[in-house]
Amino acid sequence: MKFDAWIGRWTSLRKSRGWAGVFFSPAELQAVMVAPAGESRAVSAPLPVEAAVQSLRQQMAPDQFQIVTAVGAEDVLCQIQRLPTANDAELRQMVELQIDNLLPVPAEEAVYSFESLGTADNQTWVVVAIARKDAVNQRVAALEAAGLPPAIVTVDALAVFRALLRREALPVDDRHNSALIVTPTAVHLVVYARTTPLAIRSLVLPVDGDWRAELQRTLLSLAAGGAAGAPGRVTVVNLTAATQPVAATVAAELGGTLLADGAVPTPAASLCQECAEGGGLNLLPDEWRQRRRQARLRRDLWRGGIAAAAAAAVVTAALGLSLLWRQWQLRDVQAAVARLQPEYRRARDMHSEMVAMQRQLDTKYSALEVLREVSLRLPDAVKLTGFVFKKDQKVTLRGQAQTAGAALEYVGQLDKCELFGEVKTVSMSTPPGGGLTKFEVDCRLKTAAAVAPVVTPGNRKWR
Repeated sequence: MKFDAWIGRWTSLRKSRGWAGVFFSPAELQAVMVAPAGESRAVSAPLPVEAAVQSLRQQMAPDQFQIVTAVGAEDVLCQIQRLPTANDAELRQMVELQIDNLLPVPAEEAVYSFESLGTADNQTWVVVAIARKDAVNQRVAALEAAGLPPAIVTVDALAVFRALLRREALPVDDRHNSALIVTPTAVHLVVYARTTPLAIRSLVLPVDGDWRAELQRTLLSLAAGGAAGAPGRVTVVNLTAATQPVAATVAAELGGTLLADGAVPTPAASLCQECAEGGGLNLLPDEWRQRRRQARLRRDLWRGGIAAAAAAAVVTAALGLSLLWRQWQLRDVQAAVARLQPEYRRARDMHSEMVAMQRQLDTKYSALEVLREVSLRLPDAVKLTGFVFKKDQKVTLRGQAQTAGAALEYVGQLDKCELFGEVKTVSMSTPPGGGLTKFEVDCRLKTAAAVAPVVTPGNRKWR
């Protein structure tokens, strides 16, 4: 697929903002800007970084583009995981459970992201990218300082690899093909089948040893991990003129095809294409997102300050009038309450008297009714010697039984009586030489917990 072809695909999306890919190379800062209408423009600025990003800022309006940048794959650990097929939320949970085992540095020093690569045989292939937070922050901070906040931070080698696949510049079949992307600082090895990466390694230049041995080790590790497959073709991708000799050497040693010049998209253009078509990796640390949310909040508050002040003046005037109206209504209500207060007191006193009279007429919990109930449950072997009744509170029973078992039986019968909420044995004793068992039992009436003080005409208190 040609560059103009995927520019056309962006045009059909009709987004309100375009994409700007910013790539940090060892010698310069490269950028490609693609507007929503499809026009593209490439710019570059020599290092140092501070001067380069300021130069880029003068040529770009940040509010017209979503900015994407990348960290070098040599600074990122890319792991290909096979997980059970699940939705995005479940995949995230599974990755988070395994991330501590994958981190090469303490968690507070790392940032990670993951992307689903596809599903096969009820398994989902996932690439997990882990980078040192300081390496990511270094590039994000440089762009932020120039007023070019990046929305996405991805991995440069993966973006170039996918751009080559879209251009149909790489072989696509079921074998384990290899793409070696040569940059001034490293050679990035991507082993893939069809369009799915199976392994990603970065070899920092200069490399000591045989290129063929390095490739063979990667293929053997894939086979040991259960991703068996026949070795495929090798493609060497050269990104800059300065690395042409290294790329040619690698291609010669591995017997591979060399891609260079116009056949290879620039890293900045690859970044634009990666994000415009929905690349899933984003290594932007959360603290940058939080800072931007706070900055947007402050900006919105500042912009709304004047409008809020005018609205506050109108609201204050309305509240003043409303307050005067409410005060007049409150005085009217207070006057009505004062007129009704004597009738309310008379009704309250009458209610208290009626409650007191109702309790006095209720014989269910009277002393006679309680005595009748405890007497009906009295076994032949048990005799009561004491009956103390406290109205609406409890009944204390004292007695003697021929045996302790008879006394316990009587206590059990009392516990079943519907008049009592609780039956508690205070004491029960039998003389050592034998004889009558003496006992004392407290029976709490069910009315004890709910009874309020009786209100009488001489003590008119309402609760």
